[in-house]
Amino acid sequence: MEPRAIVLHDVIAERVTWRYLWRRSFFVNKGKVKAFREMGTAASMKADVDFVVRSIRRNGIDCARDLMRGDLYGIARLCQGPL
Repeated sequence: MEPRAIVLHDVIAERVTWRYLWRRSFFVNKGKVKAFREMGTAASMKADVDFVVRSIRRNGIDCARDLMRGDLYGIARLCQGPL
């Protein structure tokens, strides 16, 4: 990893909309549900649950820090979450 690296990445406008995020999430998770059904007892959601918990904790700490510094929009960012 190079922390000073500059990365240029073009993202089409459609991919930065709530509609795109919702549709992508829906279809990705639809595929996961099918795969988990086929795996039977071998299926595990542990990695997904762990990711969500870590993300909520990290965002919660960041937003609390923002609020402590007087940034009242910290709570809005907590509710919005990462995009």
